[in-house]
Amino acid sequence: MGSTVMMYVLPMMLGQTYDLGKDRPGLQIYPTNVNETATVIEQYFADTQYRLVEDTSQVKDFLDVSGKLSLKIKSGLIDVSGEGSYAKKISSSDNTVQILIKVHFETVTYSIPSHVKPLDDWPQFNQDFLGTHYMRSCTMGGDLVASIEIKAENKFDMERIKGALNAGIATKGGAFEGSIAAKLEKLRNETQDSSSMEINYWATVPLEGVIYTTQGLLDLVREFPNHVKKINNGLGNPLRMELFPLKSLQSDFKEYLENGAIGEKLEEMDYQLDDILATLKAIAIFVSGLPPEVSREVKEK
Repeated sequence: MGSTVMMYVLPMMLGQTYDLGKDRPGLQIYPTNVNETATVIEQYFADTQYRLVEDTSQVKDFLDVSGKLSLKIKSGLIDVSGEGSYAKKISSSDNTVQILIKVHFETVTYSIPSHVKPLDDWPQFNQDFLGTHYMRSCTMGGDLVASIEIKAENKFDMERIKGALNAGIATKGGAFEGSIAAKLEKLRNETQDSSSMEINYWATVPLEGVIYTTQGLLDLVREFPNHVKKINNGLGNPLRMELFPLKSLQSDFKEYLENGAIGEKLEEMDYQLDDILATLKAIAIFVSGLPPEVSREVKEK
C-alpha cells in the first residue's frame, strides 16, 4: 500500500485527510497537537536544474505537473505556489522558446510517529468530507521557478536563436551551470534587433528586490536558499506532502483506485485549454493594433 507525494496544498496539516479523486482537503483525524509530537528529519540540500522548452508538454514534464493538476490549478480549485503558480501561466506561443530554471531547497520533514494513533471515532466521520488519504508527513523549504522567454519576430530568426541555444544549453536539461549567463548575454547581443527577452519568476517564499537581467536572475538562483532561511525560523514554507491511504488505518475502508482513462482525458483537455488560451492571447494582441474605428473603405471591402 504505497504513499503519494505531491505538491503541498493549502491549508493541509499533519493528520488531515485529502481526497485524491476530487483534489480537496478533508477532515482532521489525528489529535490537533500531532505537530508537537512529530518526528523531525533534517535534510538541508538544494537542487537546481534547467531545461530548454518549446511547448507546454515539455514545461509540464520538467515541472512534474500532470494535466489533471494543471487544470485544477488554472481553474483555482486548489491553492498552490511556486511551481503551481507557474502552471497558471503555461500556454503555447508562436516563435517563442523558454529556458526554465527550477531550484528546490529542502530543510526539514515533519512526520507522524508510528506510536501516535488517529482519533478512535474517525471512521464515523462524514464520508463526503473524509477523503481517500491522510497527510503523514510534510517537507519544508522553498521552490523557485524562473523563466527566460525569448521571442523572435519570425520563424527564421527563431530557428537561428534555437540553434545558438542548443549549442550551449542542453535541450534535455540537467544540473545548473553558471556558464549559461555568458551564453545568454552573448545571445542577447547577437539577436537584440530580431528578438525580445523577458524574465519571470515565481517562488514559495518572499523575494527581495526585482530582477531585470540574466545576471540578476543567476544571482537569485545562487542565493535562493538564503531567502528561504529568512522564513519561519529558517525552515521555509511547506513544499511537499506525503499522503497515505486511509485503508492503511482501517482495513475495511474503501480503497482508492485511480481511473487511468480519465487521467488521459484530462491531459488532453489541458492541452486543448492551453491552445484556447494561446489563441485568445493572439487575438487580443491583434485587436490591440487595430484603429479605434474602421474606415468606410474597409467596411465596404
